[in-house]
Amino acid sequence: MSKKLLKKIQKTAEGIYFLNRKGFLIGSQKKIWDIFPYAETIQGFREAQDSGFSMFQIEEKENHYLFKIFRIEDDLFLMQRIDITCEKKLGKIKKDLVTTLSHELRTPITVIRGNVEYLLSYMDCEEREVLEEIHEKTLKMIEILSGLEKLVSKEKELRECHLKEVILSALKGFHEKARRKGIELKTSLEEISVPCERILVEQLIRNLIDNAIKFTKKGEVEVVLKATDKTVLLIVRDTGIGIKEEFKNQIFQKYFKSPESDGHGIGLSVVKEIVKYHGWEIEIESEEGEGTTFTVRISL
Repeated sequence: MSKKLLKKIQKTAEGIYFLNRKGFLIGSQKKIWDIFPYAETIQGFREAQDSGFSMFQIEEKENHYLFKIFRIEDDLFLMQRIDITCEKKLGKIKKDLVTTLSHELRTPITVIRGNVEYLLSYMDCEEREVLEEIHEKTLKMIEILSGLEKLVSKEKELRECHLKEVILSALKGFHEKARRKGIELKTSLEEISVPCERILVEQLIRNLIDNAIKFTKKGEVEVVLKATDKTVLLIVRDTGIGIKEEFKNQIFQKYFKSPESDGHGIGLSVVKEIVKYHGWEIEIESEEGEGTTFTVRISL
C-alpha cells in the first residue's frame, strides 16, 4: 500500500492513523505519542509491536477514547481512535439509576422481611409454609438487588466459588416447573471452582435455564459443567423450538423478543452483561425445530 494512499486515508477518515515500526505517523516527523502524549500510548504501541494488537483507553478532559492498534505488515501499523464518551456517560447514568432504585426498593423489602421473620418466630401461624415461601423470595430479591449493584460497579471482588454448588442452588424451583411441562431436567456436573461473583453467576444460570424451559415443549433441558485443559465450559442445552437464523445476532440485545416470546427481552441481555463482567465468553448454537445450546467459556 503506497504512502500516498495511506496519507489520503489518514486525512479523510476520522480517527485512523498509520504508523511505521518506530511509531512515526506516515507522512510526518511526529511519533504517535507526540500527538497523544500519554504513557498508555507508548505502552500500547509496544504491546502491538510484541503481539500484533493492543487496546487501551485515554481520558482527555471530559472525553473518553478507546484506542486499538493492529499490525498490518512488518513495518506498518493501523491505529484506530474511537470516541466512547457517550457510552461512558450512559454507563454512569445506568449505575446511578440502579443504585437509586436499589436503595428505594431495599427499604420496603427489608420491612417485609422483618415482619415475616417476626411472624415466623413469635406467632402460631396456620399458613407457615406460605410465610416461609415469602421469606425465601424476599431474601432472593435482596440477593438480586445486590447482584445488580455489583454488575454496574467498577469494583470487582471475585471469590473462589464451587460452581457445582452454585448451579444446584440456581436449579431450585425449576424441577417442578420442568415436571409440569413433561420436560426432563438433567445435569452432568464436575467438581470445579473458579473466581466469580456468586450472586451474578446464579442469576446467569437461572436466566439460561428459565429460557430453555420456556421454549421447550417436549424432551429435555440439560446443564453441563466440565473442564478442558485451560477452559471451563458451562453448557445449557435444550430440545426446544430453536432460534431462527435471522434472530441469532440479536438475542443478546436488550428488549429483543422473538415472535414466540411473551417476556420482556431482558433475560439474555443480563446473561451477556454478567459474562462480560467476568471477562468470559458465551456462544450459541441453534437449529430451528432442533433446540439450542448456550456455552459459557471460562478461561482458567
